[in-house]
This record gives sequence, C-alpha cells and structure tokens, in this order.
Amino acid sequence: MLTKEEKNRLKNMVKENKTFHYSYVDRLRQEVNFYVNQCESASKAKESMEILTFLYSLFSEKELPEWYTTTDLENDKKAIERLEQWVA
Repeated sequence: MLTKEEKNRLKNMVKENKTFHYSYVDRLRQEVNFYVNQCESASKAKESMEILTFLYSLFSEKELPEWYTTTDLENDKKAIERLEQWVA
C-alpha cells in the first residue's frame, strides 16, 4: 500500500514533466506484463500495479494515453488476480 508520503513524491515527480509521466506509466505497464507472463510473480506485479494505477489516475481525461486504455489497465489487474489464484 502506497503511503501518503510516497503518493506525494510520485505526484511531484510527474507533475511538471508529462514526458516522464508517460514514460514511467509505460515502464510500469511493461513491468507488470513481465512479472505476470515471465516471472509468474504476483507480489511484484501487484506492487508495480499499485504504482501504475496511482500514476494513471493522475492523468486528466484528455491526457490519458491512447496506447494504454482503462480497459487495458483493468485487464492487467485481472491477469494479476488470475496469477494469484494459480499460484495459491
């Protein structure tokens, strides 16, 4: 669970630099995909997904990336849930 301090730090990191914001979201998206499909590590995928979800929520409606939709985000969350069930 991200602390308030961690959330504030992340907000400040991406606030004035949209290029970094998009790049960081993309890196986390790839990280989640890697952990789910290659490492089968639900815990690492969940950690990255928590940060990804928070950063994604910081986009305004017009800033949302076309290459990673809210549907994609939800599908990745479901993939993590399936992995958790599989490894349990």
